[in-house]
Amino acid sequence: MYALNIKSREVTHVLNMMTVTAACLLLVYMPGSPAHSLVYKQRRTSVMGSGAYAVFIDQQAGGGPAGAMRRVVPLPPPHNSGAVKFTTVVLSLAYDNFGDPAAPATIPATVRVLRGSGTIDTINLNIEVGRKWFHFLKADDQAASVQLNPPGTFRPQVTAMVEYTTP
Repeated sequence: MYALNIKSREVTHVLNMMTVTAACLLLVYMPGSPAHSLVYKQRRTSVMGSGAYAVFIDQQAGGGPAGAMRRVVPLPPPHNSGAVKFTTVVLSLAYDNFGDPAAPATIPATVRVLRGSGTIDTINLNIEVGRKWFHFLKADDQAASVQLNPPGTFRPQVTAMVEYTTP
């Protein structure tokens, strides 16, 4: 057995420190207390607005000149259905031929919207110069795969853009 040689003043000091720490934690976590309001004020005022991100649809590495032009674009969950609440999420595709007279006016593409339920919505479309194709996403949509089907050996410049808003 070991004997503890602790003076009562040291024990009292440690107990006082523990009591003060517990009281501070109680004030921070007790709703309505000034400390609680101060600590959580930053969290309440941090509201995310709208935003956007883009994914360039280019040829996969190592695919050679005839390699597929495919990309999977992750989607934030719309209609307040995820952990972060987004009300509206829109996918769009943009294309430019940079005025090249040999470039096609449109690019054929296939967009597959992948859902959490396992279903896939396949959309075949022609992307015009500019950003003219928009798709409003539904609550279960999780990702969109985009495959470009350009004519011949033409390598188009296409970008997928996802825009979102929060409540």
